[in-house]
Amino acid sequence: MGGNLMAVSQISENSERLIYELIASITGHHIEDLDMDLYLESDLGLDSIKMITLMNELMKIIPQERLDDFSTKYPIESLLVLQKIGDIVEILEECGTEKKEQTQYLEICNAQYPFLISYYSISTITISSGVKVRGELNSNLLWESWKELILRHPILQSVFEMDKGAKTFKQYRLKIENNVIPPKLEDNDLRSFDVEQQGEFIKNKFQSAINKKFDIFTWPLHTVEVIRTGQQEYEIFLSINHTISDGLGNQQFLRELLEIYHSKIEGYPHNLPEIITCSKYNNIVSQMNQWHNDEENSNLETFLKNQGREKYFFNPFESSRKPVLESSGGINTKSQKFWIQEQIRESLLMRAKSWNTSLFVLLISAYLKTIRDYSEYRNSIILNLPTGGKVYPNVDATGILGAFAQNLALTFHCDHENEEWESFIKEIDREIKN
Repeated sequence: MGGNLMAVSQISENSERLIYELIASITGHHIEDLDMDLYLESDLGLDSIKMITLMNELMKIIPQERLDDFSTKYPIESLLVLQKIGDIVEILEECGTEKKEQTQYLEICNAQYPFLISYYSISTITISSGVKVRGELNSNLLWESWKELILRHPILQSVFEMDKGAKTFKQYRLKIENNVIPPKLEDNDLRSFDVEQQGEFIKNKFQSAINKKFDIFTWPLHTVEVIRTGQQEYEIFLSINHTISDGLGNQQFLRELLEIYHSKIEGYPHNLPEIITCSKYNNIVSQMNQWHNDEENSNLETFLKNQGREKYFFNPFESSRKPVLESSGGINTKSQKFWIQEQIRESLLMRAKSWNTSLFVLLISAYLKTIRDYSEYRNSIILNLPTGGKVYPNVDATGILGAFAQNLALTFHCDHENEEWESFIKEIDREIKN
């Protein structure tokens, strides 16, 4: 009898924990603030859209062999009128939560394949970002915020797997890991260092991070650290593998992490959008991958003919053109991060503001102007410029974390010598926007 009581108690605890985690991820409420008697609408703010999201996630918890019976007994209409958290836990306990976790997979976006190639050919494609925060550090709440952020985005729960003996990237899959818990937050305390020593440590940290290779078959594919630089000042340092995120993704990660962290410190729900479900992510990526336009393809073919399409053979292991199919130890490369002085940075920002342009356009213009002044090929210059890659004619992935970045090839005609900076920048800005 004692064993049965323990089993029932375990099921009840599991059901309660699962529902609390689901509600917290959807509403932004803290798990510790939830209890069984809270009303879903009046206390937690679950409107009809959030209720549908909650119920869709609930259906994934039900054991597959009991799903038909559950749907018959509890049609979606009856689930949407449940009043309290306890009501959901009660019906979940009736069917039990001891099912074996179903493996879920994410669609691999076409834009991710170049990063997979780079992973093997460049040896490391880690992108790192940092943000400075002023205030007292609460490591526990920051870790909880990191955990909650992971549950909001399927891509942060993912890891690669491949078929045995895989010879193409089409034999790779992006698998969702179940019940992911982030590692302990690494805390680098530099409060006893002087400013110069702190700066040197942070530079070395970036340099080390961008040359550290993640194992894309082992979760997690990102890390978060803290660097304490003062009693009321610290930096949050993010490193992530480029196969699952990009530059915009890093910015979104840190922005949402700070939003969740701030809400936990202040004790109120955050205002972030609802969580991204696996099905929503797959639906968006699938539409991206399926997009096709004959006119665009024709324009691309014309562009490539005008540009020329030289072919190169790349084999870092040996000079032979015979493909290397057996496993190898990989290659070693080193990435170098360069820093500009604060005075130069401020000067660039001031110039960008005075000419009413972005820092990105200003740097591209300076690069093109240098080529024009020193190269014989100045009349027609092709640059591959980074784009977010999230907006397609048929779908918009704004707000979705993932590796969507793509390069856009643009041709610039820089045949006006001795042109003033301001007019030159306006031409470049117009070309990029068009």
